Amino acid sequence: MVEAFLLAACGTLGYAFVYNIPKRLIPLAALTGACGWLVYSQFPQQPITGCFLAALTVGVLSEILSRLFKDAATLFILPGILPLVPGARMYRMILALMEQNFDRAGGLFIEVMSFAGSIAIALLLATSLFRFLFRKSRRLPEREESPPDRHPEDLSH
Repeated sequence: MVEAFLLAACGTLGYAFVYNIPKRLIPLAALTGACGWLVYSQFPQQPITGCFLAALTVGVLSEILSRLFKDAATLFILPGILPLVPGARMYRMILALMEQNFDRAGGLFIEVMSFAGSIAIALLLATSLFRFLFRKSRRLPEREESPPDRHPEDLSH
């Protein structure tokens, strides 16, 4: 488990460099991805549920870190979510299509879309939750009384 955690951190670290994340945030981005993978690995019998909970973990950690360090949450989400992306399944799906094994390709397509959907919904849920909890009450300023409407005839003077 420790080995998988470290490998996920290294993979996330690589993408943090690719996305040109500020150097002071790279270790935190790697930690975010590793925590997401750790959650995912706890659900070997239910991978889609594990992917959803892992993406939710990445989303929540990213929102917390973005508020602590006053930076965008995407700096943590983008590299942090990459260990969860079903790249090997996508590859096998395309391979099945190339081999004209349409039954296998269809099943893999459903799996890939389930993973992608669970990631998207979890990130949406995390972001929406934080926006709801930490929204600033934006009150509109009191409107001043506007001058009475003038008719075009009054403007000619």
